[in-house]
Amino acid sequence: MIAEAELERRIQELVEKMRDQVAKEAMSPLERAIKTWSFEEPDRLLGSFAVFSPFCLGVSEVSTREYYTHPLGFYYVQALAVVEWGNETPLLYGDPYHVEIEAMGGEVEYPEDTQPFLADPLLKEPKDLLKLNIPDPQRDGRMPVMLELSRLHQRYLGDMVFAPTSCCGPFSLAVGLRGYETLLRDIRRDPLFVHELLGFCCEVSITYGKALLEVHKASPTIQAAWECLPHVSPQIFYEFGLPYLTRCVEALRNPATGMTGTVFYGYGTSLAPNWRSFLRTVCAMGMSALPLMEEDIFGRRGYRKVDLAEFKHILASMGVVLMTFLHTDTIMDGPPERIRQLVHDFFRIAGKGGGYTASTTLPIGAPQENVRAFTDAIRECTYPIEV
Repeated sequence: MIAEAELERRIQELVEKMRDQVAKEAMSPLERAIKTWSFEEPDRLLGSFAVFSPFCLGVSEVSTREYYTHPLGFYYVQALAVVEWGNETPLLYGDPYHVEIEAMGGEVEYPEDTQPFLADPLLKEPKDLLKLNIPDPQRDGRMPVMLELSRLHQRYLGDMVFAPTSCCGPFSLAVGLRGYETLLRDIRRDPLFVHELLGFCCEVSITYGKALLEVHKASPTIQAAWECLPHVSPQIFYEFGLPYLTRCVEALRNPATGMTGTVFYGYGTSLAPNWRSFLRTVCAMGMSALPLMEEDIFGRRGYRKVDLAEFKHILASMGVVLMTFLHTDTIMDGPPERIRQLVHDFFRIAGKGGGYTASTTLPIGAPQENVRAFTDAIRECTYPIEV
């Protein structure tokens, strides 16, 4: 691991370089984010990519375990992504589904070549729920690490760059505690237990989320991948996902601004019997932003198609920002010309009127020219949009 004094020095150098970059632009990434989230047109498209391993950026001096457990190591990698790679919305999290479970006593493994994963579910039997306690964000597991990341961001890049925090949605947290297949069997055999479990998970998510909000001064993103279609049916989502997500969204509303966080309910909308009606129901949760994956736009990998322009129109009518996501295979395989064209095409269709961002996840080993094509294309997408 790099010594803390050296990490601080490197981060400060990146901060000064970022200040020079921002001075040459019409808006800072933070100003661009505020405009975008307010449904105003900024100077150009706001873009971002997720970095879930230091190896995504070719950083070998910080191990995977250090990345996920050492605040300065993690923040150095994120700052590097912002300044040297053009990532305008860095994530102050890299392990969105395990922090709460580890804080309750779950065992997390840290392999070098991928994200952390859970060893065994904590809840072997429904009665084990009685053994669990709501974790203390100031003390338990890596929760204090996540809070410290917010403090570091305020110290270094917070006046120039918006960086979201994250907590796990109740259903996805229940999957982590119980196991996906086991939880689906519980829904069939013992739905009352599942509701009891989800109520507990709600308390955990809200307790942790409020601690993040208090330090970060912005509502956290709520991670909800496991309740997306096709992991569950629309009927299961309506009964076991939607009510608890809605409770968390409202509980974690920023009292200073009235804003809520993003709900990462990112794929499968196209699989609903009526995707338009389903999307309106999802948006009624009250979140500030919602992702849409490339596979739902083109109908690939077993998904059907949604109309991107109509999707954006529905979200905008309900005050929800649209975040399109290029698939990791697209960033990995390229070619750069295709990546640039997709960014431009999505922007022309969905960018008008603000309320739109472009995102992806940076996979380990992605060719540098493909990553640069993505960030360069974002800078080429300027307002007003030429029709």
